[in-house]
Amino acid sequence: MRLLLLIGVLLFFSCKKEKQTDDNLKNKVTKHEVQIDTTYCDEQHNNDIKREKISLYNKSYESVVKTYSLLDKKITHVSENHVTICYHKACNIVFLQAQDSIFNLTIDAPFIDKEYRAFCERYKEKQIEGISILKPIEYLSLDSISLNGARNNFVYFTSYLKDYKSSKKYKMDIGIGYLNGKEGEYIINQLEERIN
Repeated sequence: MRLLLLIGVLLFFSCKKEKQTDDNLKNKVTKHEVQIDTTYCDEQHNNDIKREKISLYNKSYESVVKTYSLLDKKITHVSENHVTICYHKACNIVFLQAQDSIFNLTIDAPFIDKEYRAFCERYKEKQIEGISILKPIEYLSLDSISLNGARNNFVYFTSYLKDYKSSKKYKMDIGIGYLNGKEGEYIINQLEERIN
């Protein structure tokens, strides 16, 4: 019986000593708080609609460009203690004559990337000396599109883009056919870096 009592006392003191060691370790651990600042671009996710009237060959047309955020496609910039979250955008362009839709085209970064890569391939095949073009940029994001003018059965829009890895800004003209069987066809021009 004494042996059982002795074992019980030894176990009691060994458990108490172990608990004290755990408490001492908890007190010695320093807690570091890391604060991460998060910024959201275009917090309101506003849809921007631009309507412009244009007269071509004595006929009135209207261009409607709707720019909107794609809430399911994020761009995340991470630096030390700062995270910026932006959303890709898309633009829907509708070109009307009276109430008739001449074309309706949605443009977003994947569309521009695909078409610009095809443009670069055609350019390589022709190999025009003395003219250099920008190579495709992998991380382009569309900011906006605006009406630029018309010529040769095409209405031209300027797309404003940003490389979200380097923050460089670019622009590219996109021509969309509106007359003489060209309706809905499109052509793109070279990507140009914007200085401002």
